[in-house]
Amino acid sequence: MSSIVVDPGRFFAAAFNEGVYYSDDNGVNWTNLDFNNSLPIPVFLLMVYENDLYVASQGVHIYNGNLNYVGTCGLEDKYVCNLLVKDNYLFAGTNADGVWKIPLSGLSVESDFLSDKLSLQAYPNPFNPSTMISFNLPNSQQIKLAVFNAKGQLVKTLFSGVMSAGCHTIRFDGSNLSSGIYFYRLSTQGSAQTKKMILMK
Repeated sequence: MSSIVVDPGRFFAAAFNEGVYYSDDNGVNWTNLDFNNSLPIPVFLLMVYENDLYVASQGVHIYNGNLNYVGTCGLEDKYVCNLLVKDNYLFAGTNADGVWKIPLSGLSVESDFLSDKLSLQAYPNPFNPSTMISFNLPNSQQIKLAVFNAKGQLVKTLFSGVMSAGCHTIRFDGSNLSSGIYFYRLSTQGSAQTKKMILMK
């Protein structure tokens, strides 16, 4: 067990690279949150702040008070080993990559975070050799759409700049890549969402 944290009436425990669990009966029974269940990555630390669960892993991941996974606030290309909230900032200490911070005002962990508003998805998924990544923007804003490999390394930036409100579709071509799991990440002003896709050749 790499981390244990107690929220009023609920226990959380991280089993390093075997997932995140919670118990509502003082540890008698445990339920798996299915955190990155299909691609186990290490979990170094759990933190509860204002009823939301923050998971320090390959990046910083967030669950809301209803235990719904609502997204990541970045650093997917780094191993985050420690978290701290101070002076309205979330600080993240990494393994050999320094300490980073993000204003808490830029984080939203409502249940509809990005999934309902942006409708981010890739189709087909699995794909070979290309897939279409679609999303919806409620207003014109600065965005970035990028693809990462399973190690969190940037594979390609598909778009970076200002995009108008409405539905958009961007093609990702994986012809020059090997089969495997990839992640596509949409970053907007103050929030971000990452989803998985599979290239099968």
